Amino acid sequence: KRERSISPPRLIRNQLNRDHYSSKRIKAGYQTEQPFCDSSLPYPKGTIKRTWALGYERENDIKLEEILQKSQLQLGLFSSFIWDGEWLLKKLDTRRTQVMMVMQAKDKQTRNN
Repeated sequence: KRERSISPPRLIRNQLNRDHYSSKRIKAGYQTEQPFCDSSLPYPKGTIKRTWALGYERENDIKLEEILQKSQLQLGLFSSFIWDGEWLLKKLDTRRTQVMMVMQAKDKQTRNN
């Protein structure tokens, strides 16, 4: 006999308890009765855009500054393998934004430095 998985059963859209999730946003793709929507957000339902690069024309792209929304950002959690902290901090208002940086590394020596 096959052993039972310890994982919870897979959620199916129609089986969600709508009362429990009505005021919470859950995984993308599931629609709740009260979806998260803030009219001050430029893309409240999300979007897919290319990252703009210097020297190229702007066409259906986005700059990091437009994503971060410096004047509104209160907390930023950034994760990367490589950092240019000085460059990133110039994109933020560090007087009003709490910043957490998580550096990923493959080996212990890099993590400890």
